[in-house]
Amino acid sequence: MRKTAAERAAYLIALKPRARRALLGKMSLSQKKKLSHYWELWAHEGQLPPANA
Repeated sequence: MRKTAAERAAYLIALKPRARRALLGKMSLSQKKKLSHYWELWAHEGQLPPANA
């Protein structure tokens, strides 16, 4: 079963910084550009909806 973009982003966010950097280092430029459009990755806490919403 294929993972959704949100599931893949959650996996990336959950990684420890060193593992995240290693994974990002293996990604193509195109893949990294797609991440820049997934705002949940870089939004600060005040920009995200409440967890129970």
